[in-house]
Amino acid sequence: MAEPTKICPYSLPDLKNTSDDAVAAYLKTKSFAQSHTLTDVRLSISTAACLIAGATFYLDYTQGFEKTKTFTLYACIAYFTLNTALTIWLYFFESSTIYVGKHKTAPVSLTISSKVTKHDPTYRLKILQTQVVDGKNIVRNRDVEGPFMDWIDDKGFFVKKPFESWLGASVPWILENEDVPKELDSSVVTASGRKVQEEMTGVEVGSGKGSVRRKGKKV
Repeated sequence: MAEPTKICPYSLPDLKNTSDDAVAAYLKTKSFAQSHTLTDVRLSISTAACLIAGATFYLDYTQGFEKTKTFTLYACIAYFTLNTALTIWLYFFESSTIYVGKHKTAPVSLTISSKVTKHDPTYRLKILQTQVVDGKNIVRNRDVEGPFMDWIDDKGFFVKKPFESWLGASVPWILENEDVPKELDSSVVTASGRKVQEEMTGVEVGSGKGSVRRKGKKV
């Protein structure tokens, strides 16, 4: 068994990156398949830029500048274009997204982004769930947060169980064979593919300041 990786418990980037990786690992155990499209696009653009730079260096080194200056001009334009495209992709499309995936058997997809703020050891997730119910797309947003020290010990080791407990408790509808999530009503199909059936009497929908209360009937 591989030794657990030790990180600096005072480094926010290390804490965030370790937790980001743990999100994907946890969802894999809940029958979600991760999509790597965002990463593949970023790597494709970066690889193309590197190939252009490498080819330009090789031709200039072997043929000389005078023979290759026309190619170098177009290569510089292409390299600048690719780097601009990469910047736009990272800022507008990939942004802070750490996970995109779909449930393997249920019509549920998740998009998760994470962030931290300076001098604040709090892990914040924004979770977007898209679910197909009776042919219609139902979209939910959920913001959750938790202190890194709940799952990173004082020696800098990641502790798996408390992190998974926090994530599962914060977002109960990503679980399979879970108890009926209180924030879902009777028309919702959970990630495990079964419909919720319960009496809704003043159930709180959402969390935090934006919470509302909804009354329903027994189904």
